[in-house]
Order: sequence, then C-alpha cells, then structure tokens
Amino acid sequence: MNLIYEGRSIPIFSYAMPRVGRALTIVVNGVECEAATTKWQEFRNTYFLYKNVSLFVKEHLPAGADCRLEDIPDGFGALVKPPVRKSYYTPKPKEPEKAI
Repeated sequence: MNLIYEGRSIPIFSYAMPRVGRALTIVVNGVECEAATTKWQEFRNTYFLYKNVSLFVKEHLPAGADCRLEDIPDGFGALVKPPVRKSYYTPKPKEPEKAI
C-alpha cells in the first residue's frame, strides 16, 4: 500500500502508535484519523490509525493533510483499536529507605 499526498506516492509501514509525539488529525480516504508525528535524529515519521490499523510514513504530514490510500486489500481494518506502543524506558528502582 502507498499513501498519496500532494500527488506523491509515499510507502506505508505498519507499526504501533507512539506514546509520545505531537498529536494531530489527518484525513485518509475521507475519514478523519488520529495521528502523531515523531522526530528522532534525522528520522521524521507520521503515525496514524486507519480503520483501527496503526500505520506510518517516513515523513511529517501537516495537521489536516488530505491523503488517500492505494491498493487497500479487501476486508482491511480491525474491530478493536490497538494499544499504543510499549515504552522501552524503565526507570531506576528506588533504593529502600534506611532505618535510623
């Protein structure tokens, strides 16, 4: 599948929505979709949920971007919205308090 935005065909990848990122809404095939943009080093991605399937493109799309999907398989979509991506950050355990 590819995402068509401003006449360009952008490859789509599947990956869970991030816990952090700038929240926005984009329009895909006439449907408003929850989205988020992230930036890490030179990487800039836009994640979005379309029919309860988490997808992303490797570039920033602006809020309200009007896009369409090409080559959508029959029966595409999920009944349940997926959870956000697991956080890989683990805080340091606290040291137990010492009795006096």
